[in-house]
Amino acid sequence: TLAATVAHELRTPLGVIRMGAYNIKKKNTDPSIEKHISHIEKEVLEANQIINNLLFYSRIKTPQCTKTLICKVLERCSEDAEKRFSSSKVFLEREFSRIKEVWLPADELQIKEVFNNLLSNAYEALDSREGRISVSAEHDEAQGWVSLRFEDNGSGISAEDLPKLFEKFQQV
Repeated sequence: TLAATVAHELRTPLGVIRMGAYNIKKKNTDPSIEKHISHIEKEVLEANQIINNLLFYSRIKTPQCTKTLICKVLERCSEDAEKRFSSSKVFLEREFSRIKEVWLPADELQIKEVFNNLLSNAYEALDSREGRISVSAEHDEAQGWVSLRFEDNGSGISAEDLPKLFEKFQQV
């Protein structure tokens, strides 16, 4: 709701600015003003894109659950993280053998985003860009649960930041 309100409140003046630039451009006879008008139009488009991004990230998406081989998603995310952070001296330890054949109902795009965020956070927690990250999984078929564990040997989260851990867009 906040994002939609902010978007509306920002788009109204941007529309006026865009219309003003258009009217000036139509009536303009001075070539030296043309670059300034183009700059205004470019900045209005960029501001609109920022608003679109804000709306996109604030939207709660309904999961599209399908039968997902969770081990494959973890493997892909781990490989992608190693490529993204290839300049670091981090050893990424993986132990997925216990969930090799486990299919879970999940939205593959959303769970992939969760895994990518957890891995990025783990790499970024290693201040010196050296260290160890461990991703492991447990499965108890009889009790019907899967447990995934992401660990790193970074400095950790301060006690004062722990309450903010599950708030969106928090820097902890």
